[in-house]
Amino acid sequence: MRITPETKPEKRRIDWMDALRGIAIMLVVFEHSTRFVHIELEQAFIAVIDPLSDTLNPVRMPAMAFLSGLLLAPSLAKGPGAYVWGKVRNVLWPFLVWSFLYITAWIAAMPITGTPHSYVEMAAVLWDPPGHLWYLRDLFVFYLLGLAIHALPAARRPAGRTALMLGFAAASVLACALAQAAGLESVQRLFFLAAFFLLGGWFSAAPVRLDTMLRTPSAGVAVVVLAALLVPVAAYYGNIRYDWRGVPLTLAGIGALMLVARVLCRTPASAPLRYMGRNSLTIYVFHWIVVSSATILVVRLVPGITAAALTVLIFGLGMGASIAMVELVRRIPALDALFSFPRMHRRRAAGDSQPAPAAATGKR
Repeated sequence: MRITPETKPEKRRIDWMDALRGIAIMLVVFEHSTRFVHIELEQAFIAVIDPLSDTLNPVRMPAMAFLSGLLLAPSLAKGPGAYVWGKVRNVLWPFLVWSFLYITAWIAAMPITGTPHSYVEMAAVLWDPPGHLWYLRDLFVFYLLGLAIHALPAARRPAGRTALMLGFAAASVLACALAQAAGLESVQRLFFLAAFFLLGGWFSAAPVRLDTMLRTPSAGVAVVVLAALLVPVAAYYGNIRYDWRGVPLTLAGIGALMLVARVLCRTPASAPLRYMGRNSLTIYVFHWIVVSSATILVVRLVPGITAAALTVLIFGLGMGASIAMVELVRRIPALDALFSFPRMHRRRAAGDSQPAPAAATGKR
């Protein structure tokens, strides 16, 4: 998920990063579509779709966290004040706005769902966010952590920054393991994703490292072979997302997705994937209400629909409606305030891309 706090015209974008973000946000919408189909049909297993989702589960959100980390160094270069304000504008603000909107939607849906809700829940959003919005909260924490690490005296030297970033990433994996052993799922998830954000942050200081790795044939083969193990592991263990023991497989999965994104950037798929990547915040925060409500509606209108067909339909509706929202925001600039705190000194040009969570906007 990409968050960009620029107040100046954006520098040249890296196509494969936008494409990878587009892939990641599509995977998030797919997973949520599958989840709501399970809830509404009360079906324990969906052939083909569940094994595919379980295979991708360890990769999609860590990929979004890693992509956000890749923006750390250029964001820090703007100075602490601009850095923090950018994250408040483009991460914390949409988190609070959409928390309010989702709680409002839940209150409105109470006659249908029978589940009680109230605006008192807004007081608890920092530790109990609505739905999938936890990622924006966690991402804000990651960016503050990145700032704190770079403020340490040892970070003034490249070797010191490397030791700190990789050291904190390793410590995050250890903290994830401890939280997992204690059954603290949200804490486990926080530290798991923090490790990949920090790894991306380390690469962000010297992007040539990552580019060199992606261009090395032996590294590419190793990544693909290791990532292929996600298939039998998912078949045997099921969903292993945020499990510290799966870190090597998650790393390989992210690497494989990067290679796929680089290849797709040389095909006609490049443009739509980069479009979705540049607007992934809108897709991330908006799709949840679409896939949840559409699943309920379709199940009532088409009671005999199969789980597989319903999943594909809901995924299409979620992506289609979210892209329609992207275009609506482009045409009605005032709606941009839903996704970024309004600029006071100038209005964002209609053609500018929106800030995006890797993908986030999501998970989970």
